[in-house]
Amino acid sequence: MTYYKSMNIYYLYCKYRVLEGERMDKYTFASVLKEHITESKLSIASLSRLSDVNRTMIQKYISGTQLPTNHEILNKILNHLALTQSQKEELLQLYKIEKIGLDTYKQLLNLDSFINQLSIHNQSQSKCHIQVHFNQPMTQATNKEELKILLFSFLSSLDNETIDIILNVDDALYSIILQLIEEKNLKAHIILCLSSQFHHYSMNLSQLEKLLPLLESNHVSVHYTYMDHPTRYSLYPFSINSKDKLLLINNDTSQGLLINQSNSKKEFDYHFMNTSLFIESYYDDISRFNNLLKLTYENKTVCCYCGDLFLLPYMDEQLLESHYIGSESYKEELFSHFKTFKETQFKLYCQLPIITDNYLPLGLTSTLFKPFTVKEIQSICLKLLENIDDDTEFILFKNNILNKDVVIMTGTTGSFVSNQALSFTILEPSINKSLDSLPLLFNNLKEAVYTKEESILYLQSYIKE
Repeated sequence: MTYYKSMNIYYLYCKYRVLEGERMDKYTFASVLKEHITESKLSIASLSRLSDVNRTMIQKYISGTQLPTNHEILNKILNHLALTQSQKEELLQLYKIEKIGLDTYKQLLNLDSFINQLSIHNQSQSKCHIQVHFNQPMTQATNKEELKILLFSFLSSLDNETIDIILNVDDALYSIILQLIEEKNLKAHIILCLSSQFHHYSMNLSQLEKLLPLLESNHVSVHYTYMDHPTRYSLYPFSINSKDKLLLINNDTSQGLLINQSNSKKEFDYHFMNTSLFIESYYDDISRFNNLLKLTYENKTVCCYCGDLFLLPYMDEQLLESHYIGSESYKEELFSHFKTFKETQFKLYCQLPIITDNYLPLGLTSTLFKPFTVKEIQSICLKLLENIDDDTEFILFKNNILNKDVVIMTGTTGSFVSNQALSFTILEPSINKSLDSLPLLFNNLKEAVYTKEESILYLQSYIKE
């Protein structure tokens, strides 16, 4: 994502100039491609012959009347031009922007960042370790570094308390909060101030992405409210309070003021009552599996994006029951939910796994189910093939887009997200709306999927092997 971030100034500049009514001929995909071809001293005919791309089509690309249909065609041309890696990447970004639109492009980049973070997430990478010794108590911060120290000092003085937080996720501050929640055995109630405006939905998604390390703790409850202008009426719109102290934080998290305030809890509780639950997290295997199944309630169709084959909907109930090793007290409820789950129509985006004996299909855990044999998995795959077109849309990823333990399920009533460390249901509507763009991300921006026909052929051959 480093390159994307470096390009933000360029994108914003382009958008600004367009809004000002100025022509952007110099910055279009067509004009930049034409410039590079001119500098190469290759004729269109020569480039066509070398790249195996139709001469007329290249003419259309540089005139701006048509875009290449996919990355592969564009790369055929770029491979025969003497371009640096950054020049190739610039052309690729311009191509994507013009293909899907600037606003959509930026939204998809944020979605891609969330997906990547979910796949590589490791809490230990996000921890912040600070040790500070004070000669006298600190009560005021006039810059960001001082605010970090003030926050650390404040939370370090607490033990076995509940802290109330009204603060959007800031990487630097929340890494300190994460560290001290663990070390001081704190519980946290968090209120996020999200935007209700459609063009800011990706910012709401970014809040969830930054929260991922904190969500591993079962001592955290996250709520949200919509507040598009949290700074309009207050110098200190954000706050963190304990039972007898209140840390006030300004709008850009660069200043803070720590005061003695024993009544702040009542005010927070009042605000908290008027918020909604952001996500519902699950910390045991029973809850994870149960809520994965329950997402299909009130959803006729569920889209699943998985780092492995998602075979659960195509398992025979008797087969699944024969592998169940969990507590009998949960069995009846789980399998009741499983019956409803199997009645749902699924759209699957999956990766082909390496299957051996003692294979545990995605969504199942070793505490609840014993592994499956290769023969059993083959029979389930055949059942999946039988359901394609009737109840299932099946698409394969071209490469390892997701880690093998990642599951994202989206429906009209919410979204279920899980990886090796986390499992939760997203309850906030704008983020669920953002996740609806995952097919656009995988198909158009990343071009990382096979066609339906190709996917079926690969699965058929995979089963035979």
